[in-house]
Parts: sequence; C-alpha cells; structure tokens
Amino acid sequence: MAGLPQLNEEDVQFLDAVIDDFLQKSEATAALLIDKGGPLVSQRGNVDQFDTTTIAALGAGAFAATQIVAERVGEPNFGSIYQQGEQNSVLINNIDENLLLIIIFRADLSVGVVKYYATAVTGPIAGQMQKAAVRSPDAIMDLVSMNTFDVSTIFEKKSTAIITVDDILDWPGFAQKLQARSDPISAWLIGKLGSIIQNALQDYYAATIDAVGLQTVVVQSLNSFINGGLIYEEAWFRVVELRPETIDLLGTAPQGDELAHLNRMLLEDAFPAELAKCQS
Repeated sequence: MAGLPQLNEEDVQFLDAVIDDFLQKSEATAALLIDKGGPLVSQRGNVDQFDTTTIAALGAGAFAATQIVAERVGEPNFGSIYQQGEQNSVLINNIDENLLLIIIFRADLSVGVVKYYATAVTGPIAGQMQKAAVRSPDAIMDLVSMNTFDVSTIFEKKSTAIITVDDILDWPGFAQKLQARSDPISAWLIGKLGSIIQNALQDYYAATIDAVGLQTVVVQSLNSFINGGLIYEEAWFRVVELRPETIDLLGTAPQGDELAHLNRMLLEDAFPAELAKCQS
C-alpha cells in the first residue's frame, strides 16, 4: 500500500456526505471508512454503540487474510466479506488500494440491498481520493507509521497554524534535537511520534531513508498535536523562553483555531532555530 493522499476538510466533508447518503438509502446502522492498515478515516451513523477502533483493526486484518485465501484459489482478490449474525451483520467492501468500507447493519436487512448501495459509493469515494492525490502528489499519509488510530485531527485545515514541510527550516538539526532528548519538550515530542518514526529520524542521514516521505509523516504528526488539546505543560516548557504574545494567548484559555494557533506558537518558541514563525 502506497498510503493515503493528504486529505483536507473538503475531502472529509465529501466522504462523510457520501457515506451519510448511503446509510439513509440502505438503512444500515453504521459505516466505517478505514485505512487497510486499520486506522479509521471516517465513521458515520450510530457508532456510539460499537467499539469502532477495534472493529476497524480486526476488519482490516480479516480482509487481509481473505486476500490470501483469494490467491490460493486463483483469484486476484475478493471484493467483499460478508458475516451474517443474529442481530447485526457486517459487510466489508474494498474501495481502492488503500481503503475499506465496513458496514454494520441489522441482520433482518437484505444483504443484497446493502451490497447494491455499497457498490454505488465505491466510485465516488475512490474518485475523491484520486483528486486528493492529484492535488498533492508528494504528500502521503502513512497512518500506521504515524501510530494513530484517531485521525480526526490530522487532515489539512485552512489555518495559519498548520505546519508544512518547508516550515521546518533545519531538518537535520530538528531531527538531531529530537533524538538527543536534551530538553523536556523534545523528549515528549519524540515519544509521541512513535517508534517507527523515531527509528527513521535516528537514521536520517542514511542513504536508504526516504527523507521526503519521513518529513511528510513528521509534519502530519506535528499538525495532529497542534489541532489536538493544549500541549503546554509547565514542566515541559520550564526551559523555553516564551514570547510575550505566547504568554498572553496562553492566559486566555483559547479554543478551536485559537488553541491550534497557540500550540503552533509554543512549538515555535521551543524550536526557534528549526521552526519558522507562522504569519497570522
């Protein structure tokens, strides 16, 4: 799997709308759009009654196993998996090389009807992914390497807080500072990046490392932190000289875009030589 293209808010809104329309027409209970590695990309419908993270991971594993069976019987692949239950049934449809759609529906519903409507959404979803790939051909989202099963905060948003690859002014220096864990914020950040990215950063100078791919994954991870909760902890930032405007914004308990902007400013203050100042 090459990995997902970088998605933005408009992409996600389109995917959600397509899946919502499918749920209305098919009367299915819930639908999970997942990366074939297991992470959720979108979940719609009555999802609160299910452990969707576990279902996504197990569904991805089940589909991968089914493809091995397909090879053993001389088929290039199987397009779907159907599991019938007494109360709920599950249909897993292949979307493209990266995505699966897991559909949970009442057992008394006709699987033929659910399959019919599920097949109809495959094209629009795959088409939107192709548009995203054309828009940003070099931006790949490897959700498994990013070590996250909650991807709701990593999609591109139209915000000055978002970090781009070019915003990292000194990639070797940034990688070295994280690996050295010489200060609490660097130690926290490298720990959050996950073991796969940690090992890749350690070998940043190796000829075998895909530097562009690594930089893209690191930036996506940083943006997930920026768009998450407040990253400020007094113990982490005790050796960081915060700008007056950072301190002022910190005192307002910001939410939403303002919180993302504050998190970006905190990272800028922590890495003044490595991270460019955003233009607000």
